[in-house]
Amino acid sequence: MNPLAGVETARLRVNFRYLSNTVEQFIVFAAGLLALAAYWPPRLLIIVATVWVLARWAFWIGYHKDPLWRAVGAPGMLQSILVLIYVAWRFGEDSYGRTAGIALVVLFLAIEAILTWSVTRDT
Repeated sequence: MNPLAGVETARLRVNFRYLSNTVEQFIVFAAGLLALAAYWPPRLLIIVATVWVLARWAFWIGYHKDPLWRAVGAPGMLQSILVLIYVAWRFGEDSYGRTAGIALVVLFLAIEAILTWSVTRDT
């Protein structure tokens, strides 16, 4: 099979997009998980990783069913964002006090809102 021939099945295109999306999300997940390791015991980190993997599987299975069913795996990305918010708060609070923790969370949420707005306004 010549991969440059452009004769890809729909199933192969879905798998490629799933893989590409998983690599992108893994970067966010790994950053959060590594930072979370400073605050949580390994047992809880395993649970977080397991939930993320299950969400990726749900995304993949849903994507094969229908592109709209990808949303079944959305909790995995939500978990990654919540982990980053938690880590930002803990780092700020542990380093400089409660106000700094809240400020980092507000900054993080503001950046997320700006990025989301900039992506959605063009569509």
